[in-house]
Amino acid sequence: MCARYIYLPILQYLKKMRELQDYEINKDQFNYENWNVAPRQQIVAIANRQSPGLDQFTFGITPTFNEKLLLFNAREDKILSGKGYWQRFKNNRCLIFASGFYEWSGPKTNRQPYFFNVAEQEVFAFAGLWHSVEVDGQERKMATIITTTPNEMLEPLHDRMPVILARNAWMDWIQEEKMELPEIGDFLKPFPAEQMSFHPVAKDVGNVANNRPELIEAIEL
Repeated sequence: MCARYIYLPILQYLKKMRELQDYEINKDQFNYENWNVAPRQQIVAIANRQSPGLDQFTFGITPTFNEKLLLFNAREDKILSGKGYWQRFKNNRCLIFASGFYEWSGPKTNRQPYFFNVAEQEVFAFAGLWHSVEVDGQERKMATIITTTPNEMLEPLHDRMPVILARNAWMDWIQEEKMELPEIGDFLKPFPAEQMSFHPVAKDVGNVANNRPELIEAIEL
């Protein structure tokens, strides 16, 4: 599961990337901080199969068969099974930008949050799926983060982790061409643990109303 993460200003970082030169990324409204991104909030991503550039999406996909559901994660094994709901969107791929994410571990009565990030990388991208629906005559874009089996760092704490794409895979993930399931599966691997770091943080992050830099500060257990 990956339901909480942090988003920091990304424009200066993205402008340095040659592979994104053809994408519209000069949008100042996306240059903000969110230290506690949660489902149903607006998130920033670049999607394929539409006008290229940064855009806003609702975090979580509401399926047409049950509007009370909010699917903020999509399991890689469900996608690669070749069956079920996610087959409709397997070629609607997007990059969801983040600067770190939270995960919880322990019994339900006393769950401890941890903060994870990618070492020496200010901004990274989750592999995501997206789609759009028309609501009251307006298009609403929604996106979900794909999860996979945990790497060695997360495995003692959680049974899932978000798919983090290596930077050299970003453009391949959002290519316009359709991909077959084996090719999609090549992207949906655990990110190397040696390229990540983590530490415990205060339980204040559990309340989505809390949104401040101190949420990612390390604490002693």
